[in-house]
Amino acid sequence: MAKTKKQELPIIRLTRFQIHITSPKKEGKESPKETIHTFYGVDAEGNERVYAELQSDEQFKKWSKIEPL
Repeated sequence: MAKTKKQELPIIRLTRFQIHITSPKKEGKESPKETIHTFYGVDAEGNERVYAELQSDEQFKKWSKIEPL
């Protein structure tokens, strides 16, 4: 019998966010900076976990237009 993964409760409130920016050691067009947006939220039981992790500014812009929270 296969094990089933416990379904996580939906996030009801965002609690914090983190932006991680890495820039190249040398300025140049061939090595752009990277930006990671990480959002944390809590579920109905009060458990905090990662809600969304977006790997670029473009992903963040698209996500923020359609995200209800």
